[in-house]
Amino acid sequence: MSAGQVIRTLVSPDINTNGIVTVARYLYCTDHNADKHFMLDLDGTKIKNWGVYALGPGAIAFDGMRLISTDNMSNALYKIDLAGTIIRTVASGATFICGLAWDGKYFYYTDAGVNQINTIDQNGVLIRTVNIGTTFSTGLAYDGKYFWVLDGPAEQVFMIDRDGVTLKSFGITASGAPRLMFAIDFDGYNLRITDAGNPELITVARN
Repeated sequence: MSAGQVIRTLVSPDINTNGIVTVARYLYCTDHNADKHFMLDLDGTKIKNWGVYALGPGAIAFDGMRLISTDNMSNALYKIDLAGTIIRTVASGATFICGLAWDGKYFYYTDAGVNQINTIDQNGVLIRTVNIGTTFSTGLAYDGKYFWVLDGPAEQVFMIDRDGVTLKSFGITASGAPRLMFAIDFDGYNLRITDAGNPELITVARN
């Protein structure tokens, strides 16, 4: 199976899913239209949802214990337990976070319209910034070694090392229009992408 080829498609929990992360046997999504978090099983069935405190819930990641959700209006990071309770709020210093990932020590985010990956610690302090070769980064995932950056408007995925070097890139072969791709997640094997244009959760091959 070639990189970018669609493996599976699920219906999104709402019409504007901006963030997605796999946690064990579940998917957690943020939706800007509904202003909610959704918990789904791996077949896309809604298990529960809860309202959010953010004005514009966006990217989401998991740090091994808690969900980390961003607010696209304030660019704060909310640390949340799996029941939806806020544990802590951290300022990021970003302009508009579109992608968020965790590597076991640091958070990484992409800023809309700024083609960089920024590294911050758990207190939101900027550690490092690397330039990347995308046009408009809308999503970010980490597979334990490499970053996967989604350029939503271009419908392209970039495999990038820690120094910002693009190792490969490929288009997404999903059908249907209009497509509006926001977020990307590594599920342990493949990549899952949110498409608010249809709206769908699309699993694509990465190799």
